[in-house]
Amino acid sequence: WPILATRRRFWERVLSELDRSGLGATLRGQLRISLDAVKRYGDSPLGVAVPGDFLFDTFAAEALSRNLILREIFDRIATLRAQSNDGPLKARLLILVYLIGRIAGDVQIHGVYAKPDVLSDLLIEDLGEPAPVRAKVPGLLADLQAEGAIIEVNGEWRLQTRESAEWQAAFNRAQAQAASDANLVARHRSALLQLAIDDALAAVGTIQQGSSKTTRRIERVVGEAKQTGDGLLVRLWNGWDHPLAATLNDIKAAEVAKDATMHLVIAEHRRDELRNAIVAREAATATIQSQGVPSTDAGKEAKASMESHHAREEETAKAILRDALEKAQVFVAGGAEVGVDLARADALREAATRVLDRLYPEFTAADHAGWDRVVAQARKRTRMR
Repeated sequence: WPILATRRRFWERVLSELDRSGLGATLRGQLRISLDAVKRYGDSPLGVAVPGDFLFDTFAAEALSRNLILREIFDRIATLRAQSNDGPLKARLLILVYLIGRIAGDVQIHGVYAKPDVLSDLLIEDLGEPAPVRAKVPGLLADLQAEGAIIEVNGEWRLQTRESAEWQAAFNRAQAQAASDANLVARHRSALLQLAIDDALAAVGTIQQGSSKTTRRIERVVGEAKQTGDGLLVRLWNGWDHPLAATLNDIKAAEVAKDATMHLVIAEHRRDELRNAIVAREAATATIQSQGVPSTDAGKEAKASMESHHAREEETAKAILRDALEKAQVFVAGGAEVGVDLARADALREAATRVLDRLYPEFTAADHAGWDRVVAQARKRTRMR
């Protein structure tokens, strides 16, 4: 039922748009469309429904002659239909993106958006086997985008326009330039990784020691950077910037009794995917800055598409780094791994508890739960004097 409801709303709006555009007369009314559908699908088994793109062939030629569809789109559909494998399905997707674009003016009323799930609803013919179509749609949309046929705007798909093509060309130039910058990926990866670490370890800035619950600050430094304070030290290592094999050997060789250093070791993770996401994000940023503020609706749509691209690539990069951080290892000096089954913040908290005695070996002798009262009384007496 949900699939058919989407199709009913889609057909109603498209037929109304065809009448408004003067194309309805060539269809000889909805009865002619129904007859054509019965001829094509009447012998199909029960459970097969007429797909949403069925309407296209009934008016496509006249729409082309009246410039209601771009020649480029019309020819691309024909080319895709002639291809093998998934070519015809890509052609059908392109048809639906075009048709939904024709009825986008009142989309808040009919709710038929050019999103993957809605496009899948409109494509499915065998209502009993929707899964194969749904599985293919996201990848085919990505293919059409790469081929310059469609663009994505906030999760919706639109036809490529002259303005969006110009934005895409600017993006391609910026992407090539970003990919050739040897330091760009490392620089932005380090910044994103630091944000991910700050977020994951936000609750582990301090730890309390002993019965007196004395607060100890935990300081994080990257690699071999110098510690600035006198609290517990966490060194952050990652496989993109540091030789982890040698680093782990050094951790294991540290003197257990005296070295209170903790180590968070993040293995290199999905290197090429991360690099591509960072390059694309920076290329999108450069494109948005270079293209300026558009004045036309098509230009504004192209900018929105680029902003959507930027957000998507940024989230991809962040997700890769979050995944890497979830798999990170926490060690104390001497090589003991801590909190194998814990979240990184909990593992670091446990590691800090383990090394407190190394950093403050005589603390236990003077530890007492009443020290806060002693301090309060001393301050009171000082004020009385």
